[in-house]
Amino acid sequence: DKYRTPKDESFIAKSDELNNRFSFDLFAADMDKTTAIASGLSYLDKTIEPNKDYMYRITMNVTDDIYPVDTAYVWINTTYKYKKRKPVLTKGAEGEKHVVINLDREINNKYFSAYYIERSIDSVHFKPLNKLPYVHGISEDSTLYSPFISYTDSVQNYIPYYYRVVGVTPFGEKGLYSDTILLMGRDKTPAGQAENVQAEYFENKGMKVTWKFNGDYEDLAGYRVKYSNEFIGPYTNLHDSLLDKDIYEFYDKNAKKLGKNFYIVETVDTADNVQSSLHAYGEVLDSIPPGIPTNFNGEIDSLGKVTLTWDKNPEEDVIGYQVYFANDSNNVFAQVTSGPYDSLVYIDTVSIKTLTRHVYYRITAVDFKFNISNFSKIIELERPDIIPPNSPVFKDYYITEHGCDISWASSSSNDVDYQLLSRKKENDKWKEILRCPTSTTNYRDTTILPNTHYQYCIIAVDKSGLISDTINILNITSPDFKIKQSVNSFMYKQDDKGFILSWSTKFQDIYAFQLYRSTNNVSYQRLATIEPDKNSFIDHDIKPDIEYKYIIKITFSNGEESDFSEELKAKFK
Repeated sequence: DKYRTPKDESFIAKSDELNNRFSFDLFAADMDKTTAIASGLSYLDKTIEPNKDYMYRITMNVTDDIYPVDTAYVWINTTYKYKKRKPVLTKGAEGEKHVVINLDREINNKYFSAYYIERSIDSVHFKPLNKLPYVHGISEDSTLYSPFISYTDSVQNYIPYYYRVVGVTPFGEKGLYSDTILLMGRDKTPAGQAENVQAEYFENKGMKVTWKFNGDYEDLAGYRVKYSNEFIGPYTNLHDSLLDKDIYEFYDKNAKKLGKNFYIVETVDTADNVQSSLHAYGEVLDSIPPGIPTNFNGEIDSLGKVTLTWDKNPEEDVIGYQVYFANDSNNVFAQVTSGPYDSLVYIDTVSIKTLTRHVYYRITAVDFKFNISNFSKIIELERPDIIPPNSPVFKDYYITEHGCDISWASSSSNDVDYQLLSRKKENDKWKEILRCPTSTTNYRDTTILPNTHYQYCIIAVDKSGLISDTINILNITSPDFKIKQSVNSFMYKQDDKGFILSWSTKFQDIYAFQLYRSTNNVSYQRLATIEPDKNSFIDHDIKPDIEYKYIIKITFSNGEESDFSEELKAKFK
């Protein structure tokens, strides 16, 4: 624009003026036949003959070097008789103190450039509403495009009027009248809005909706209360007929405990105009927890899959259940569900490679307000047993002429059903000699034979039939039980710290010497096991002025034992 000169501005202004003049000329030709003829835009051919085809060619009377213009052609068959057309009206709109006549734009623009609208109160005598042809323009803005050619007429409410329209074709010729339509103005202003709408829940009655009204009471016909579970709707009617205009409350007995409750109150006037109130939210207060779940059961399969089942609670507001687990019924139960679990079957998994035999479960019910029921009964489920029990272990044995006394430490597993003690001779099969509970820890085998080698084993069997490993085998050789003479010359000497005990023997196959001591009339206790190549023992673990008693016996290599020696008494001075 900064490069334009005054001469350029004058040229542009003259161009715009020429375009405007041309546009107005075309519009005037559309509105009036005389103007069209004067503008060179119309021609009447009176020389045509019936039932013939004519081709007309129209061009401008200027040479191409001045202004190149294309040539137009039109074909006419004189057999065809021109028929005038009538505008097509669509359904009009009735407003408050005005009505709107609508013509379909796409259909009517094919034939008409403008329109005359006429009105009648008796459908016979019509009067025009516009002296000049009515033209309904189109905006260049596509968002403002209307599919209708509309004309608004101001009227009094509830007085019926008949309307018809005649179209003006290009060059100002009128067509036929349209069909008539009946329209009248109507009251479109609501009587007023319901105010201060509130909702409050009452047990055994429902949600109480209340409101006030300060509008046009005389124009008011009644109220309509509507409900939705969402703020934005849609809202549905809670009653069939209108509530009386003197009623200002309504009980919704079907208010949802499990959902949201939104309400609006519509005012309806005598002309059926409706106006909605602001929204009101009603909350169902609930502090009562649901009942304890019933028929709670469960089972564990061989892979550790836990299946828990229970019955559905009768309360309609229960939204789920919470499952709790513990390894001991006296421990604190831990919740294994992250929130209300909305099913009647729960699948859990537990490890089966553990020494803990049982698992424990309990559940609670949760309602919409997150009130939690009391705990259900505790159910105890037993894990499938795949781990054998710990093995019993032999502790000691002692052979007498009455038999072989065997003692052991029982299995520490808590699911042991019984323990099994077996015996065999060399090259024989194992034979069960005792089946006992874990409380039994010793046994005397009275069926052994003299000078015989035996093997003993003991195992534990649990309630699932699993058998412990055999940790050790007890090997013994039974003696001939003939009492042999003990040591000879059993005596002592006193030194500065205690006693020096000594003895002699004639036997050769000695395994060890067993020395026992007693004080203050307490029973004898083994003091030492002495190697066979030694015949003395120093006892410095003594106190003055106390009498000590000693006895000794020989253990032979074949397992036999001698009798005890005579008692040796000694007192440190």
